[in-house]
Amino acid sequence: MSHYTPQNTFEKETLIHLAAIISMDDIGTVQQRIEYESQYLILRYGKDPEHECVPSYYKEMYNCDEHKDALDLDVWLTMSMLYVSQNIDKLKKDLKKGNTQCS
Repeated sequence: MSHYTPQNTFEKETLIHLAAIISMDDIGTVQQRIEYESQYLILRYGKDPEHECVPSYYKEMYNCDEHKDALDLDVWLTMSMLYVSQNIDKLKKDLKKGNTQCS
């Protein structure tokens, strides 16, 4: 997985939220955080990895005839950690400015 930029605010918020939850080791157990994130992803995008609301990048990269992994939690967690780590300076600046809205 290389550098990837979310295509819209909704996707960006999803990635940031997933990265935040997985890194909070003082809230719940690991299994509870995984279950929460699974439910969160379903709430945001549904259960169908081919649905139109699933970002096209995930469908193109992770769905094939044998596997439909566009909504796989491991994929999203990896992308969320990559996105946050590659954009940490910008995200910190946004927070300092009080810009809590994703752009």
